[in-house]
Amino acid sequence: MPAIARQQDFVGAASDIETTRVGLRSFNLTYARREAVRFAYDLKLLPRQVAALLGGAKFVAMTTER
Repeated sequence: MPAIARQQDFVGAASDIETTRVGLRSFNLTYARREAVRFAYDLKLLPRQVAALLGGAKFVAMTTER
């Protein structure tokens, strides 16, 4: 799923909350659990995505240009 917002591409500066999020990306048990849950969620969506493709859905290229 695409990101909701990609501000850095348009503003040109790093996020002001970057320093508070660094700890969230460090590899530990919480991180591994969060990634396992995310993987399970993505895996759960797979049958619906395959059905949509078989039903005629098309891939759309995402661009950052306006």
